[in-house]
Amino acid sequence: MTGTYLPMLRYYRLSYWLAPLLPFTAFLYLLMTVDSAVQHYRGRGAAWKGRTYARPEPVADDPAR
Repeated sequence: MTGTYLPMLRYYRLSYWLAPLLPFTAFLYLLMTVDSAVQHYRGRGAAWKGRTYARPEPVADDPAR
């Protein structure tokens, strides 16, 4: 991952010492994505924006069927 990032750093004329940070950044992004999924599952997905939504009630099957 670090090696494939070097051409992009060269293109943007950035220092090569940033290349080893890419795996750390990817892992951090993974953790934030998993945390977001867990918060969404718990019904608190948008709580950081000051909004929360109640989980909808399951719809029962129609007994007339």
